Amino acid sequence: MNNKKIIVTILVGIFFLALITKGISSESILKFVKNINKYDSLEKYEVKNIDTSNLKKEKYILIYDENDKGSIIIKDNVAKTLSYMQKDSVDIEISKLMEVDNSSDGYIICSELLESISKTNEIISYVKNGGSIFFAKRPLDSEKLMEIKESLGMESIKNLKNAIGIDVISDFMLGAKGYITKEDFINNSSLDVSLKEQSKVHLKDSNGLPLLWEYKLDKGKVVVFNGTMLEEKINRGVIAGALSLMKDNFIYPIVNSKVVFIDDFPSPIPIGKNPLVYNEYKLETDKFYRDIWWSDLIKYSKLYNVKYSGFIIETYNNNTKAPFNEEDQSKNKNDLLLYGRELLRNGGEMGIHGYNHQPLVMKDYIKSDLGYNSWDNIEDMKEALNEVSIYTKSIYDEYEIRAYVPPSNILSKEGREAIKSVLPDIKIISSLYFGNEQGDSYIQEFEIAKDGIIEFPRFTSGYEESNELYWSIYNGVNSFGIVSHFVHPDDVLDVERNSGKSWSKLTEEFGNIFKTVKEKYSWMTPRKISDAGEALKNYLDMDVYIKYKDDQMIGYIDNFRKEGYFILRSNEKIGGTKNCEIIPLEDEGYIIKALGPEFSIKILR
Repeated sequence: MNNKKIIVTILVGIFFLALITKGISSESILKFVKNINKYDSLEKYEVKNIDTSNLKKEKYILIYDENDKGSIIIKDNVAKTLSYMQKDSVDIEISKLMEVDNSSDGYIICSELLESISKTNEIISYVKNGGSIFFAKRPLDSEKLMEIKESLGMESIKNLKNAIGIDVISDFMLGAKGYITKEDFINNSSLDVSLKEQSKVHLKDSNGLPLLWEYKLDKGKVVVFNGTMLEEKINRGVIAGALSLMKDNFIYPIVNSKVVFIDDFPSPIPIGKNPLVYNEYKLETDKFYRDIWWSDLIKYSKLYNVKYSGFIIETYNNNTKAPFNEEDQSKNKNDLLLYGRELLRNGGEMGIHGYNHQPLVMKDYIKSDLGYNSWDNIEDMKEALNEVSIYTKSIYDEYEIRAYVPPSNILSKEGREAIKSVLPDIKIISSLYFGNEQGDSYIQEFEIAKDGIIEFPRFTSGYEESNELYWSIYNGVNSFGIVSHFVHPDDVLDVERNSGKSWSKLTEEFGNIFKTVKEKYSWMTPRKISDAGEALKNYLDMDVYIKYKDDQMIGYIDNFRKEGYFILRSNEKIGGTKNCEIIPLEDEGYIIKALGPEFSIKILR
């Protein structure tokens, strides 16, 4: 009897294998695939509120020059970083500073014109009495700077110079100590300075010029950034680290999410031989993706604790005019079934990338010559999105698609309108965190848009290791506790996008990236995009207040649900905690997991 059962099981298995191998044509067979895309919704957790009427947020005063574009950009970057940290800021134009607020948690100077600050001496006095100050832009050499240079930890000052590259010599940014690059994607206009022996340097340029240091001034702290690169959005992690130097103990909320996107996956796989992979593996392209590429990615997901979110493309035609349909979809549906099932089985998720790879934009929207066709009207966009929805539902009929990645990270307001109309379950859009905001890319903040869509951008991309990639990772982690990375399957087949490297080299580098992330940030939670979106929403919904006492920090969270994560920067030992868990880090810090709306941490001094 047992033998008969075994034989029947084997025959059924062979039958289904034959169907997959030959090509699935029966819709009834496809309907066996059931998945509703379960995720950890915040709605199932009780909201706990507290009385905040007697609580105050930390407050920082930002001084800027309205006539200096760079000053305004730095001020905005610092203000945004403080806002994410749930700390208040007050902007004061440099000519309008009339008095010093001794109750503030610190002054942040975003201007290079010290002589235009009428209350410089009063601010220095405030610092000496226990306050703090952060110069977020290097000051110009002036009589005022010469007057106060020793109070800023400087010994001597020479001329301005161009400072190339960076050398991270302390733990002021989690995971970044020891990072060094001589490449000019990091460059600053800096003062050629020598510092007092008591100044503690955290950053240098590639030639040893001090870029960031702190200095103890009587009872207070001075932090100086000797450069101009904080104008760039990607360097907000440096801002976060510098802000943490203003206090002995500094705590702020993070999202805690590691997300890896595979754009164009599942998608139609080219048939035939491509020399870039055939010469190395002697495999046709579809066989290479199945046996080598996908096998490697699954291996890394298990080794380095990664969950993939894939974004479906139905076809690579260039059609932007209705009707939209494909006559023979059997092979593409086979691939969607095969790869989709394995993606989900490994804890991943599927979203929509598009019917094809034409960005949802009208004529003249794209300024660069990228070779894309524009759409004549929003109705064609809607019909194309409806077609890819039907295509996906033909196999995953109960699967709820919640995330969208725009082709080439380009999206217009008309395209967004079409998405919300045709794909009402879409709750998340993921494009880019930084780039040329005057260009074609859809640049995002981590936020919930006015239409309710969760904006969850990506910091990094590709299979290749680079100094620039790691710098972006370090900044993303220190700003938000997020790693957000994407790749394309066909990067492997494009000489320009893969820098002429073979897959054996690319896969080694890709593995190294996530090995490094796991080693440096072992505390970080891997998430598929729906769960990451909920984690972001939880982070944004929390209303956080921190009260600092001599030997204790008390955290208060209004709108608390489930848990809250924080980075605590401190070189002191924790004596005890209440209503929270801690993970000690090697680099002068802790990860704090709040378990309720009020938590406390005792500091040993």
